[in-house]
Parts: sequence; C-alpha cells; structure tokens
Amino acid sequence: MADRRDLSGRRTSLHEKRERKVLSLYEKLKILDLLNGGMSCAEVGRRVGKNESSIRSIKQKQAEIRQSLCAAPTMAKRVSVVRDKVLVKAEKALSLWIEDMSQKHVPVDSRMIREKALSLYEHFGTMTETPERKAFMASKGWLASFVNRYNLKNLRVTGEAASADQESASTFPHEFRILVGRKGYLPEQVYNCDETALFWKKMPSRTYIHKDARQAMGFKAFKDRLTLVLCGNAAGHMIKPGVIYRACTPRPLKNKSKESFPVFWQHNRKAWMTAILFLEWLQQCFIPEVKSYLRAKGLPFKALLLIDNSPGHPQAACASDENVEVVFLLHNSTLLLQPLDQGVMNEDDDAESLEQAEPPAWTLEEFVDVFHQAQVLRDKILEYDPSMERGLMVTRGITASLRPLQDLFDEAKKRQRQLPITMFLTDASSCMEASGSNCEDDQSSCSRSKRFP
Repeated sequence: MADRRDLSGRRTSLHEKRERKVLSLYEKLKILDLLNGGMSCAEVGRRVGKNESSIRSIKQKQAEIRQSLCAAPTMAKRVSVVRDKVLVKAEKALSLWIEDMSQKHVPVDSRMIREKALSLYEHFGTMTETPERKAFMASKGWLASFVNRYNLKNLRVTGEAASADQESASTFPHEFRILVGRKGYLPEQVYNCDETALFWKKMPSRTYIHKDARQAMGFKAFKDRLTLVLCGNAAGHMIKPGVIYRACTPRPLKNKSKESFPVFWQHNRKAWMTAILFLEWLQQCFIPEVKSYLRAKGLPFKALLLIDNSPGHPQAACASDENVEVVFLLHNSTLLLQPLDQGVMNEDDDAESLEQAEPPAWTLEEFVDVFHQAQVLRDKILEYDPSMERGLMVTRGITASLRPLQDLFDEAKKRQRQLPITMFLTDASSCMEASGSNCEDDQSSCSRSKRFP
C-alpha cells in the first residue's frame, strides 16, 4: 500500500502498527482457571478478547506459569512474562548482598554486581533441577532492569570512607604493636576513647501509609542530641561513660547530685566535644577511673590512651599526667584504625534501637513458632481452596502482614550473632572482685547495666 509523508517529512503508513499487548501472570491464571472449568480455547478467547492460538499457547505453558507465579516477588502481578525461577532467587540474594555491602560501607560498582550475579546464578542453578535452563550472561540490559526492579540508585562515594589514607593506615597497627611491646603495656593498661552522637528523642523519618494516599501528614521531627564519650581497654573493661548535653542541669535533674550519676556529666551549648571539655574529662574521669581499676587488679598506674587526631583532642593532653601516654591516630584514617569504630559503638547504637523497636516479650523461639504457624496456614489454604488465584492472594496477604515481624526477627538474630563475648564477661568479673559476698545478689543488675559500670 502507498505511503505518505507527514508534516516533518517522515514516511508513514496509512495503517498504524497495532500495539502488542502481553497478558500479565494473573490474567493468564484466570484463563487457566476458565480452561480447567471446562471451557474450550475458542470460548475463552472470545471472552477475553484473544486469539485461539494465544489461548492454546497459554494452555501448553500451564506448569511454567503456575511455578513462576509461586516463585514471583511481591509485585509479580505486574510481571508480564514467565521468568526463570533460578534467576528470581539469584536476584533476591543479590539484593541482600548489595544491602550487606552498603551496611559494611563497601562500595560496589556494576562490574562487581554482574560478577556476583553470575556466581549466585550458578550456585542456585546447581541446587535447582531444571532440565532446560537458558544461559544467563548478566548483561548490561539485565543490570538496568535489575536496578529498576529493586529501586537501586548509583551514588558517588564521599566522606571519610572515600578520603581515608589506606597506605598509611596499613602500617600503623605494626608500629603501635611495637610501641606497646617496647613500653611493656598490658591489655588492662591500653585504652581507646571515642565520641558518638546519640539522638535520644528522634522521630522516624519514614512511615507506612496506604498505597492510595499521596503523602503522609507532615510533622516536625525532634532531633534532641547528646554526645557519648566511650572509653575501654583491650581487656574489655569500660570506664564510666561521659555525656555532653546542651544544658548544665536539665529540669528533670534539678536538685540531684551529678556525682551519683552513672555517667560523667558535662555540658556545652552545642553538645559537642571541645578541647577544654576533653581535658576536664581526662583529669576528672579517665585518670581516677583507671587508677581505681588498676589498683583493684594489683597493677601499677601506667596507661596508654589511643584517641583521634581531631580539634576536640588537644596536644596538651600529652602533658596531663606523667603516667598516662597519649597516642594520636593518623590524620584522615579514623574510619580504618579507630577500634571503637569497628563495631563497639555500632553495637551500642543498634542495641538501643532494637530495644526501642522490639517488644521485650519477643524471643527468637517465639518468632520461629509464629512463622511456622503462618506457613501451616498458607499450606492449608492452598490445599483446600479450589481457586488457585484466590488462595495465592490470601497467602500473599499473610506474608505481607508478617513482614514487620520478619524484620524484627532478622535484626534480633543479627544482634545475637554479633554481640562480643566481653559484654557478658566484663561486668561479672568486676562484680566478683568488688564484693565477694554481695556478688550473687548484684550479678543480675551488673549484667543489665553493662555500659554503665
């Protein structure tokens, strides 16, 4: 047929090409239910507005469609094609791996993601018996689709992690080990100090709303912050933590003696560590606490303090006491060398968040029991319900409702696996040395206040 030109000069056909419409998995499932109900392919085609050949193709792939629907993610009702079950499992594992790398502050690029995807696909392929499996190449097109499916974005790495001096930081541990050996310091005499911010009254930045709602009602998030000063030695002993707050005496603490607090209280207009506050903490908190601890251990008063090279830690700290040697970390290498940054303060912050988020009555065994009962309920629904579509909708609703409990279970399991053993041993030993007869009565209280000896 003759062609014509539009106003821009391009050649167009008199009959536009019909847009190809691919049925979703749920639409294919409805067609399969109609076929299983006794209708012919021609009758089903007239009802849904499709050719009889398309209906026959769907009928031939009935097993693949049902398997793909069972293994599909939450948004599977929008998937238009039957996806490889092995690839779906590999992508889920890949998203968890990317999240784990992000929490560990390890940047990943497209090459690393594609290589990890290939290894995961091979791993799950050996575990799944699929006679005819297409070759997975982890191409750039697949990567773009994967990024869209899991809502990922590419960011430039900035801050301390990007600017850390890797070469200088690699030689510092060896030099520090030589210093400790030459001066004869014991693990009980080697201390490390660092500060961390604690937002003790902070509203969550995100909330769950119905999918039909445009946005959540606005509110002003409270971000009342204080600074925690944490210090401990290589043997696991933590001295009294320091607290820097904006007010000298907050209203709830009026007419109360600060000496009776389980923390060393300091104040600053911005609740930040300054040179003056650090020298005050060194003279009035660190030195007395270390003296008392070493005296109880029967060791001479000699200590090595490792701190950051920051403006809040002045060089005058080196002359605070002749028995206290202060060593500063290398400039721009805190993230790589600071011992307290390697997990101690993160465990403290995460344990605090977990304590607020998780009800104290929940245990890992109770989580497992609830999930087991939910799985039994899902199996019964799929077994008794004659309509597979309705059964899958109900079971997915159960899975979605259990998602908050699954998040709490993952966090609790992770915290139980990562807690250092010194958190369970330090206070019990100090309690036994402090008082022999009263140790049994006070042991439970000591273990509960592990961060405030």
